[in-house]
Amino acid sequence: MTMSAADDRIHIRLMNEYGGGLPLWPDDIDADVDELHLSDSLTSDLEAFAARWDASISPEVYDDRWDGVPVMQSLVRARYALGRLLHPARERAAAAEDDEMRRIGAELRDRLEQELGPAYRVTYVHG
Repeated sequence: MTMSAADDRIHIRLMNEYGGGLPLWPDDIDADVDELHLSDSLTSDLEAFAARWDASISPEVYDDRWDGVPVMQSLVRARYALGRLLHPARERAAAAEDDEMRRIGAELRDRLEQELGPAYRVTYVHG
């Protein structure tokens, strides 16, 4: 894992990725997050966080069945836009889930940094 010149701590990003498993991304891409020896409790909570994030992704994000067909892509975008207009409660629920995921991510960042100790700097990237 690499250290920056301005900060001697090892930098790890807590960031979800579609189906990415444990949401930890060290700056050194060759580093193995299993070598961090995290507690079972924190590992379990990180895995649950990643699974919840995956479950909260709107189908619109990964609907690629018409990639490369511009007319159909426009129709698919219109379909989802209409759905957002017709179902505002679903949009509010999605926004509330997004807020909750930000809160959980910040909490996990703090727990991770505390568990790893002063040699590590953890940042949470939402989105």
